[in-house]
Amino acid sequence: MKMLAFSGDGADLLALDFKGQFIRSDSRTGKEKSRLDVKGTQFYAVVADLSQDGKTLAIGGLSNTVEVWDISTGKLRRTFANAKGQQIASISSALAFSPDGQSLAVARRAPFLVGKPGGSKAKQGVQVWELSTDNSLHNLMGHDHEITSVAFSPDGKLLASGSKDATARLWDLNSDKERFAFKCPKGGVSRVAFSPNGKRLAVAGGDTVALYDTQTGKKLMEIQGYSHHVVHMAFSPDGKRLATAGGNSETGRGGGVKLWDLATGQEVLTLGGSETASWVVFSPDGNRLAAAFGEDLMLSFLQFPTGEVRIWDATPLP
Repeated sequence: MKMLAFSGDGADLLALDFKGQFIRSDSRTGKEKSRLDVKGTQFYAVVADLSQDGKTLAIGGLSNTVEVWDISTGKLRRTFANAKGQQIASISSALAFSPDGQSLAVARRAPFLVGKPGGSKAKQGVQVWELSTDNSLHNLMGHDHEITSVAFSPDGKLLASGSKDATARLWDLNSDKERFAFKCPKGGVSRVAFSPNGKRLAVAGGDTVALYDTQTGKKLMEIQGYSHHVVHMAFSPDGKRLATAGGNSETGRGGGVKLWDLATGQEVLTLGGSETASWVVFSPDGNRLAAAFGEDLMLSFLQFPTGEVRIWDATPLP
């Protein structure tokens, strides 16, 4: 899956697969309710994000555009192409809606610069667009390699970006200045996520997740427990637990979903540990936990159905 989320009332589970199928299912029975083709001009979905109200979906694919869809009507709302004056196309590598759903952060894979031996790379950045006007609100440049994840703070005042250059950066959107840069010693950053109160930033890199104080930049905690990469994570709504998804289907290394107690930094539970998990999310009330398992990009690309979504009752979980 390229996106997995609960609806605002927790009644539905919303998913987007690689082939651009937006699927709405009953979150208690798993029965499919509806399916919407939102592939548009995309060859297949590379990155995606859903607004918090569940009404707007953004998809980036190999067409070098980002398409924004109105889920209630099934209509394409608008398309963001390459910035004016950009001569070489670039593919979106990460997307995130602002908490109010009025703007969209788009990270792109910058092309190689030509004319230099070896083709040195340009700086990578995140552009924030206002959806109602198509105006560019922010242009945040600083990473040396592909940006893999972006996230807004719950109050919309900060934006975090993680990159394959082994850094995560925290940006102040009032000034467009970098507040902190966090170095990840375990390699490239795969995911960034804010806690529900915005006071902590989780940064996943390699087999490790580090938590930082967003006001001071101080590292608060480091948790480890995977034999391979952490690829996705989610805070519980009360901020007391962190669920992480990991593993690598290409190497056959599982990791499943792990649940962490953030008061102690200890792992309290593993679900599907021998399998690869690619996405994890809590329901709005924190009573359920959903995860996508086992999906392989190449098999999905070749149109073979792979993977499944599982839902657990989180109330008895530690």
